[in-house]
Amino acid sequence: MHSLQGILIVVATSLFSEVNAECQVSDVLPIVSVFNTSERLWYYQVNSTSATQLDTCIFFGFISINQSDYYSWQNESYSPTVNFSERCHGRFINGTREKYGAMSLACGDDPDLEHPFEEMELMYTEPTCSVFFSKYLDNPNWTIACKVYVTDSAVKGGPTENCTKYFNSTCRGSTAVFYDQRCKQEHITNHKLK
Repeated sequence: MHSLQGILIVVATSLFSEVNAECQVSDVLPIVSVFNTSERLWYYQVNSTSATQLDTCIFFGFISINQSDYYSWQNESYSPTVNFSERCHGRFINGTREKYGAMSLACGDDPDLEHPFEEMELMYTEPTCSVFFSKYLDNPNWTIACKVYVTDSAVKGGPTENCTKYFNSTCRGSTAVFYDQRCKQEHITNHKLK
């Protein structure tokens, strides 16, 4: 029996010598690591906005991820009684400015990546804070926004010093901060977590 197993191993090795059994980690874009977390990713701040109500709390809630796709809930809270949640599907793509990658994003009842509404390109990242250039595809007249996302475990302290330095040196316009301490508490007390 052991002789037969040895023969099968030799045959299999010679037939499939071109197969590389090692994981090609270098093929995975760095942006995948940003979203590969079960923590909420809070939309913390932006460099410019047309929003008239800045007391909005927004975060991504993880569903699943692989090397090319990200599935999540986008949860928004406008007041203690007004909450909104929708499914999102992101597709990771190569970026144009940096080598960190980008993500085309579609959200709604049936997220359609044939018609994504936003493209987020990762420009800077560290374990708890990331900066994206965000382009809204459904309105080409809007300028590219600079968005900061912070993980749930670090959101109380806000963006890190280096993340803030990158944002301030790269992103023009006046900063609008969406997140405040009330955001996390509201989502806990209202049980609106997805």
